[in-house]
Amino acid sequence: MMKALQELQSHHPIGYVTYITPTLELLFLHVFTYDGPSEGLVIHSMNILRQILRCEDYQPPNSAHVVSMTVPSQVMEAHQAKTNFFNTRVCQQMCQKFVGHFLLLTKR
Repeated sequence: MMKALQELQSHHPIGYVTYITPTLELLFLHVFTYDGPSEGLVIHSMNILRQILRCEDYQPPNSAHVVSMTVPSQVMEAHQAKTNFFNTRVCQQMCQKFVGHFLLLTKR
């Protein structure tokens, strides 16, 4: 399912804006909340997370004057969805999961 969402987002980023929040919530629930997600789910989830965060179509310009004049509402909606999702609790839980499960140091 994550692979299908990834393909949809990559081919239709502006049309995907409505699904950013549900997608982020889904991947957070399955990858960062539950123990033992499959490796494939983790990889596809991280790929779509990266895609959403790095998508240039979702980045508003830096100047406030330009934003009010020329930026489509979908761009601002996408930016707001990302900003609202990544609160302190979510970021803390993601970091804990990365360090405690995905980036374990071994004696090798």
